[in-house]
Amino acid sequence: MKAPVPGGGLLHPVPLAGLALMVANDHWWRWSWPGVVTGKLSDVGVMLFFPLFLQGVVELFQSRPLQPSRRVLLGATAFTAVGFTLLQLWPAFANAYAWGVGALQFPLWWALDRWTEVRPVAVTMDPSDILTVPVAGLALWAGWSRCEGPTPR
Repeated sequence: MKAPVPGGGLLHPVPLAGLALMVANDHWWRWSWPGVVTGKLSDVGVMLFFPLFLQGVVELFQSRPLQPSRRVLLGATAFTAVGFTLLQLWPAFANAYAWGVGALQFPLWWALDRWTEVRPVAVTMDPSDILTVPVAGLALWAGWSRCEGPTPR
């Protein structure tokens, strides 16, 4: 049996579909067919991709030999669901998120000589977006089998 690769959960079809969905929706579909459905598709993509991305980040810093953890996967899924819900429902959290992501982007834009100051990203709060949160369960399902521990009954 091959040793697990850090971030190997991202190679499952579920997070790959989530990433493809986000890219296609954000770059084409949302502009070609604006509406309720395309307004939710990227949120579905985030729920499919982000928990396994967070698990992969933790695995990169894990001591060797790597053993993917169900606890980390559960935490990453909960973090994604709670964070996304707060982003849609709590203005102070959305504002902090906008400035935080803007600060993370600043070095790139500064290096490209586009910005000389940190700017917040645009955040559109839509409480109906939390209807997509249960989709994070598919990411949990996708990552579960590669993690250690017995399968629950």
